[in-house]
Amino acid sequence: MGGIVLLIGVFVAFALQNSETVEVEFLWWSFETSRIILLIGSAVVGIVVWELASFVRRRRRKAD
Repeated sequence: MGGIVLLIGVFVAFALQNSETVEVEFLWWSFETSRIILLIGSAVVGIVVWELASFVRRRRRKAD
């Protein structure tokens, strides 16, 4: 539990120190956003992908 709190603290400190606006280009999309929003969004997407992969893995083990 303490490790998670430390990791979140480090992430928040990093995000606050990198708050300038950046241009994001992906395929045919291009937009400007705050780097904090980009970092938090990337972290959330990573967590969702991790949880979905874990869910699929658990379902496969349960089916066997």
